[in-house]
Amino acid sequence: MKYSDDQQLVSISWLELKPNEQIGGNIESFEDYYNRLRMKHLYSHIPKEVYEQWICPLHSNCDTRENYGWINYRYATFDLVEIESELIPKLNVIPGYRSYVHDLSELNSYNDFKHSKQDVKHWMQNRSWRVPPIVLDCSTVDFGAKPQWSHIEGEYQLIEGHSRVGYWKAINKFSNGSLSFNNTRHFIWMMKCNQTVREENYQQTNSDEFYLDQI
Repeated sequence: MKYSDDQQLVSISWLELKPNEQIGGNIESFEDYYNRLRMKHLYSHIPKEVYEQWICPLHSNCDTRENYGWINYRYATFDLVEIESELIPKLNVIPGYRSYVHDLSELNSYNDFKHSKQDVKHWMQNRSWRVPPIVLDCSTVDFGAKPQWSHIEGEYQLIEGHSRVGYWKAINKFSNGSLSFNNTRHFIWMMKCNQTVREENYQQTNSDEFYLDQI
């Protein structure tokens, strides 16, 4: 089955994670969204923090849908894990965000950060992000089922948290890679797919419209 450039395949589970639209086109509040999904046994395992920073606000984002919308989230896991600083520069960033991360990495002081005062204070005191980014363990991906348009490569891929990684690189630069900074440990949400997506049906998407098209 062939698809034009503006058509994609997304998993049934990704459609089931879509925020509801209210009367007038407004999206349901995050609390309503989260309370609705946590009552569903198939998705109660996904942490609230993952819903809040990624799945809910970026569900319709073309980069998110293109790269991760085909995955079966009924079996995906998200674990809060601690990593060492050495892993951060090795995180793969999708092509569309590489220049963005690079530009942030060129900042010269905390005064240049565009984060909230709360976040900047946390950076200064802890030399790490306040909200753990989301990282994909690429070894758990079913590359035989991965669509050709999905950019997943390397050992670990940054899903959400591009500003945080860019700021970390900037701090590493203007702290001259000090020993105290490099010894800092960081928390991330590590996502593992854990299940072949071939066990799940798919639906075709065209722009922001969803159409049944099982294969």
